[in-house]
This record gives sequence, C-alpha cells and structure tokens, in this order.
Amino acid sequence: MRIGIAQINTRPGDFRATCGRMRAYASMASEQGVDLLVFPAMALTGGEGVRESDLSAYACDLLECLSELADEVACPCLVTVHIGPSELVVPQSILVYQGRLRLLGLPESLAGGTLLPGADPSAGTAGTAGAAGGLPQVAPHSIAVFTVAGERVALAYGIDDLDLIRQGSPDASVIVYLSDEGVCVDDPSTAMGAALGENRFAEDALAVDAWLVGVNGVGMYGEYVYGGSSFVLAPDGRLVVEARDFEEDFVSCQVGWGVQVEDSEVLAPEVFDETLYLWQTLVLGLQDIVEKYVDSDQVVLPLDGTLASSLLAMLASDALGPVRVHALVCAPDEDSAARARGLAARLRLDVRELDAAGLSAGNEGDLSDLRLKSRAAAELAVWAAQLGAQVLSPADKTQLALGLDARVPSSALAMPLGDVYRSDAIDLARLRNTISPVMESVAFTEQDVPRVEGIDLPAGPADERIYAIDSVLLEHLEGCHGVRDVCAVTGRDVRFVESVLRRLDDTEASRCALPLLIATSSATLAYATSPLGLGWRPNSSRDDQDCQNELARIVSDRVRLPKFASKDDADSDGAPIARDAGPDDEDLSEELGEVLSFLSDYLQEGGFDQDQQGLREWLESAQSGGMSGKPSGQMPFWGSPFSEN
Repeated sequence: MRIGIAQINTRPGDFRATCGRMRAYASMASEQGVDLLVFPAMALTGGEGVRESDLSAYACDLLECLSELADEVACPCLVTVHIGPSELVVPQSILVYQGRLRLLGLPESLAGGTLLPGADPSAGTAGTAGAAGGLPQVAPHSIAVFTVAGERVALAYGIDDLDLIRQGSPDASVIVYLSDEGVCVDDPSTAMGAALGENRFAEDALAVDAWLVGVNGVGMYGEYVYGGSSFVLAPDGRLVVEARDFEEDFVSCQVGWGVQVEDSEVLAPEVFDETLYLWQTLVLGLQDIVEKYVDSDQVVLPLDGTLASSLLAMLASDALGPVRVHALVCAPDEDSAARARGLAARLRLDVRELDAAGLSAGNEGDLSDLRLKSRAAAELAVWAAQLGAQVLSPADKTQLALGLDARVPSSALAMPLGDVYRSDAIDLARLRNTISPVMESVAFTEQDVPRVEGIDLPAGPADERIYAIDSVLLEHLEGCHGVRDVCAVTGRDVRFVESVLRRLDDTEASRCALPLLIATSSATLAYATSPLGLGWRPNSSRDDQDCQNELARIVSDRVRLPKFASKDDADSDGAPIARDAGPDDEDLSEELGEVLSFLSDYLQEGGFDQDQQGLREWLESAQSGGMSGKPSGQMPFWGSPFSEN
C-alpha cells in the first residue's frame, strides 16, 4: 500500500477553503498512486469544540462539506474531526471516498446506523477489504482498525493509544499516529520526526512490529503550535520518510507486510536542537496569531533595553518582516535607550521614541517606573490604533509568575514569550544573534533581574539570580513538586523557595485575563492555576512521600466509608440506611462473589474485545477458590471498559 501524508497549515472551521485544499492534495496523491491519504488531526476543525448553542449549525456545515468532498476526492482520504461541546470534544476519523463517509472505530452493531450522509448502509463493517475501488471497511475494535489495499491499518490519536496498542497489539501492519499535542519543549515526542533520537517512536515501531506513520499538522491551533516533521518508520524503527519542520509538505511511500527497505532508502534522523526548535515554534506561532486570529498584519511593541523586549523585536522581525513591525523606544535611562535604538536600526524597524524626561526623574522609585511604563502603554495603544495594528507585550513567564508590572495597563493582543522563562531568553538571543548578529552583546543586565519585596535573591551575576527564580518555578509548575522536593532538586534554601512560591500564589488574580500567548510547555500559567484567595500554604517540612504516608495512616486509622443496606432496608422516605461500621469479611466475600459473577457473565456475552482465554481461565480459578493473581494473555489488564484499578 502506498500511504501519503498531507502536512498542511489550516484555519480551523474554514471548511470550504480546507476541503478545497484537501481535494487538490488528493489529486496530487492519486497521480502518485497513493492508496490512502492522511490529513493531520487538527486540519479541518482544530482540536477545540464550539459553544453548545452553535453545535447543530456547526455540525451541519461540516457534514455538508465532507459530503461534497467525498464526491470529489481522487483517492481514499482519512480526515479527522473534533466535534462536540467545548468540554466534551473527542477525535473522530472518517474515511472519505466515492461519495461515502464512514466513521472509524464504531462497534459493528452501531456502524450501520451511524453512517454519515452519502454512505452505503448495506456495506459491511467486519474489517474485510471493500470492493475494488470502494471504501475500505471498518473493523469493530477499541482501537479503530480498517483494511485498505490489503493492509490492516490501526489508528492512534495520542500517546495513550500507542500504549494501548503496545499492550494488546491489534492485527495491523500499519499504525497511523495522529498527533494531538502541540510543541512542548519538555516533551520530545511532540517534536515528532525532528527528535526521533530522543523520543519513543522508534521503540513503538519495534514493539508492535509494524509500520508507524506519524502525522502532524503545521501551524498554531488554540495556543499550541504544531511543528510538522511527519514521518514514516519501518517495523525495525528505521526512518524511511520525513516531512519538513514548520512547513507544509506532502510525502508518500510504500508500507505494509512484505515491503522491504533498502539501506539506501533509510534516512538519518536529524540532531534535535531544543533551542532552535523553540525559536522556530515561536516564529510560526506569531505568524499564525497575526494571520489567523486577527485582521491586521502590523504590530507595535516596546523597546526598553531589556533582553525580553529585544528578543521580542527580533522574533517579530523574523516572523512578520521588518516593514510590519513598529517599535517604541521607552527606556528608563540613556544606556538602555542606546541599546534599543541600535537594535531597531540593525533590524530596520520603524521607530518612535517616548520622551522620558520628567517621567523617571525624582525620588519616587517604583512609582516613577510605573509612570514611565504606563505612559509607554498608552502611547503603544494610540500608535496601534493609528496604524490599524496590534500591540505585542514582551512579558515572559517569569514576569507573569511573579506578577511584575501587574499595575501597568496594557492593550496587548498577545504575549509571544508568555510561556518562556526569562533564563531561556539568553539562549534564544544567542542563537538568533549567531544567525544574524543584530545585538552588540547578549547578556542580562541589572534591569533584567526581577526585584520583588520579600524575595531575597542569592548573590552572583544577573543570569544566576534569574535562574535561581526560574529553577524554583520550573520544578514546581512543570515538575509538579512541593516545597521540600523543589529544595531537594534545586538545592535552594527553603526560605527562598517558599518566598517565590508564595509570590506565585499571591499574584494569581493578576493572571486572570492574560493576553494570548504561545504555549511551549506542558504547564502554562493558565493551566497551572491555584484557587483565587486560597488561604492554605504548604508545610515545607514534609515532602510528597511524607504526605502520602500520612494520608495512608489517617485513612487506615480514621476513615470508615458508609456501607448501604439493600433497597429493602430503607427509611420511610425510601432512602437507603447507611451502616456506620466498615465491611466485615462476610460482606467482602459476598461482594467479591458478585463482582466475579458479573465479570463471568460479561465475558460470556463477548464484552471484552481482546484475547479472552487468559481472563476466562482466571475467572474460573478465582470462583472455585484457586489462585487470583493477574490473568495471562495478550489483553491489557483489565482492557476495555475497565481501568487497571
């Protein structure tokens, strides 16, 4: 079978335009003999739902376009949609070809009744190959499996599905992995083919002894950027095909049982450069913010001599081109202003200067700084209105986490660096300056060091003091560690760690209405939130393990769950009567017998869709008083629909 990947950048919900592009790619693929063309999971609808009040109209327009697409595509296409209320969205892949649409992954008993308009209700769904030139058929399975051109193809919508496939491998020669995660710098799997030397996909291909086809989109969807790098791995884990990073691309190759890969066809995985990949993520994200999310193609931003503002100016210039970037020089002193002017000149940006005379003079300290920044914010808003442009803020993750400049008004549409720690800015600036030396020197100054009352920074150079704060935030937010564990990992003093995390909690309200940012981590500040006004503070004398041990002791010694009597033992209102005592041995034995009886009945009715023999033998042994260890067999324990609990 020849499989094709159309790695495209789209605007979610722009059904007509996207389906038109899908038709064009299908024609190209058909000319190359492609048997199945796969589009990224986000291509048509994105990954987010719509308002419940819009759901019916949204679904109607979507299905009308898909029905028209089915009449016109030149080869079978795999299209994934996300549809439903915003909090209940799940992916659903659809095979589109010859006027028919077929949902994948539905049980056989349901598939015939849920075919979309244009489908043939008489077509089988048992997983056999369709008629010559017809739509491939669907196999009833917890992992969607279908047959096309004699090859069985299984679908994985994310890492969890890959894990499930590895635990109970379906009888498939090709696994199509539809990436549902945007770039996270702390997870190399989200970089897809660009980080094959560091992620899991080669091991996945080896574990299931099947071709692994990784399909990723390009562009920004929601707050996350998808970086392309779609790939095809042979069953032995070798790279056969890779699409470009951060660009649209089309690739295809032969896959399936019996396909041999010559050494000359194998590609060497690229060396993953995390800093370069982060820079490319930010560039593409800013491009899409301007091109997809707003109607303006011009931006204005402040240049105040800090490294963050310089980094934003370079990023905007790379993403949009210098003629679309306008900079307001608003530095607090002449040295900073000179740095800002020099950078703007080398980037060839349109520049205005804020007259800071009298704004930062006097003995007002922080109030003087607040007056300068507030005046600059007002000037940016007015200038943007004159140009029909959008304001960008240089605020980074460190600044937002500490609530710095929370009193400064802002008209910013976006904070492109809002999920980038300040300590990472130095690496990004050095990388950008290596590509093109537009900064005279790349270094943190005293102006870049966060100063917060109550946080005593350690002595040392500016970059070390900045990293001290960022290391605490990183371990707490992305590492999910408490105070004591953060101290153990970072080696920081407990009072310093407590003061940083206390500031993070105290400034929670200042982050309630942040502008749009480009998510580049697994825990953005919008995700890692704390309840507003929370009065509790962690006890730094205990680590996570101590807390878990104490919880277990309290539950064992103190907690008794109520046991409800049968419905015949109810009060006068019909409510069941709770027993105060915990269950005794006789109760547990009776309940366990009921559970085993239910599992046995469920198994006899075909409730499990994996290899059942091991579980059948285990149930018979358990019911007769034999061994009750983990059942044998290929099925994941428990397998659908039970979790391992």
